[in-house]
Amino acid sequence: MGTAERIPPHSLEAEQAVLGSIMLDNRVFDDVREILAAEDFYRPTHERIFAIMEKLRGQGKPIDALTVKERLDSSDDQFYLLELQNAVPTVLHVKSYAETVKTHAKLRSLITIGNNLMALGFDSSGPEHVDEYIGEAVSQTTMLALAHQHSAIPLGTVLEDLMREMRSGERHYLAPYNLPDARMRPGDLCVLGMGTSVGKTATALDWADDWSQTHKVSYYEYEMTEGDLLSRLVCKHAGITMPQIQDATLTDDDLKRAAAAMNSLRNRKLLVQEVWCDIGTLIAKIRRDAQTGTEIVMIDHLGLIPFKREKNQNEAKAIGYGVTQPLKRLASELGIIIVLLVQLNREGQRGSDYPKLRNLRDSGEIEQDASIVIMGWSEKLILDDSAERIKKREESLIVAPDELMEDSFLVFRLSIEKNRNGKAGYHKWLLYYGENFRFEDRGREYGVINVPVQQELVHDG
Repeated sequence: MGTAERIPPHSLEAEQAVLGSIMLDNRVFDDVREILAAEDFYRPTHERIFAIMEKLRGQGKPIDALTVKERLDSSDDQFYLLELQNAVPTVLHVKSYAETVKTHAKLRSLITIGNNLMALGFDSSGPEHVDEYIGEAVSQTTMLALAHQHSAIPLGTVLEDLMREMRSGERHYLAPYNLPDARMRPGDLCVLGMGTSVGKTATALDWADDWSQTHKVSYYEYEMTEGDLLSRLVCKHAGITMPQIQDATLTDDDLKRAAAAMNSLRNRKLLVQEVWCDIGTLIAKIRRDAQTGTEIVMIDHLGLIPFKREKNQNEAKAIGYGVTQPLKRLASELGIIIVLLVQLNREGQRGSDYPKLRNLRDSGEIEQDASIVIMGWSEKLILDDSAERIKKREESLIVAPDELMEDSFLVFRLSIEKNRNGKAGYHKWLLYYGENFRFEDRGREYGVINVPVQQELVHDG
């Protein structure tokens, strides 16, 4: 018998036993749901019935033949429902039946992945894509393994790890040098949200540059080339400008400083890569980097990551299911920090208003999945309003009186809007010199390292 004619693994008897057991004793539903999802059932009728049972359970309503029947659209499904009540050897073995159903679902998933990978191999557009296809294979099989893990970590193990940290006094936090209260831990998904052309990449690259002195950092860029990004770092460290590089107007002294900056950057533990891959391939790349020691991953930015959107999903749910949730699971699995850059909606880019969580584009799922959310604002948004610029500069407390009209820098504000590792509501003012992509932190000199905004102070556990 050929592969195309073979029937996928399944057990209708086990599926019937699971559904029948639930109708006989609603209390077993929670045990079953911990093992199975509706899509794990082979027979479409069983999948529809289980989905209805899940809704009834969530509404606190009884799960019996009558209530389920009322919600079935097909008369054939309604008639078939009567058979299930006689398909239960014993309710006591329902978890065993559920495990049987799950095992067959895993096998069918393997077959699907195998078919997908076979199609990738036959449809290859050239040998230059082989690494991407291998990455996709690793990604799909790993995601399958993660999706079917439901064993809990023993309580004693968790407590031992906690006591070890308490005794050592080390919590293994990592924070941006200019925002120390944004404490990140391995396993965190951190979101950096800013408006268009306000400074997302400049901020993230500045952090990556600093972190890479002591930690291995992978920076994935969807908009610029590797050369563009590294040119920014050379400008920052050499004190030269991008127009000087582009127009070839560098002096001998400039070139010497640029060479020194490049030599310094060579010692950074920094991997910069321009990518145009989908989320599955990106995850495979991150996993590969983590195997070689990467501790921090920067992704610039969410809006450019291709992903599969399920039918009838709204944009926010699609982003959560397709991007932020997989990245959150990946950070936890690999014990790394992932910093994801996100654009703000139009409302979050209005002049003098500081951005909030609601201003994240399709914010609901992103906010939920992130451990830390940091927002950025720049006076670039109010360049045409000189009175408002002066007001903001005075508010920042880091601009001297004789600099209020200075155009060589922009006032920049970072704020912590969500923080599972500490307090939210803190903000920090910086100066940004756009010509050479350099930030200046005057906080210590002016005595305003971190300014708590009392009305926004929130503990996010």
